[in-house]
Amino acid sequence: MNASNQSLPLFGWRRWKRVLIGISLTLLTSSVATAEAGAMNDVMRILEQSMSMIDKGIAKLDYSIVVAGAKQIEERPMPSWIDRAKIFADLGSEAPAFKEADKEMRRLARKIAESAERHDLEALRQAVSQLRHKCITCHKKQTQSTGDNK
Repeated sequence: MNASNQSLPLFGWRRWKRVLIGISLTLLTSSVATAEAGAMNDVMRILEQSMSMIDKGIAKLDYSIVVAGAKQIEERPMPSWIDRAKIFADLGSEAPAFKEADKEMRRLARKIAESAERHDLEALRQAVSQLRHKCITCHKKQTQSTGDNK
């Protein structure tokens, strides 16, 4: 029996073709969702690392570490256009608020860096507090909209 006369077990070729297309679409959808989550996770990871640097710098009274952490927040790269489109699509009506929060975070990071460069501990404390409040507010809003209480 030659290979051209053999059929795939259980189903005919058309059935296998539909199964393979279904699997491909599932994998594609999954990879798009993963890319979207990956882009947002990348942003959050940079923010987390930067906030840790700021905290470490304040604890050590090493203003250069504070400045470096603040600059990472202010100058962090934007996700690609494709990733941003996916993130904003996922955020839906919250996307404009997210964009404004991002601008405000960058502004506050600049304020933190400037305060640290002047060694103005009170202004630094206020700016860090404002930035933390911005983070908590956004996360709380996102948690309420998704119903995720993690």
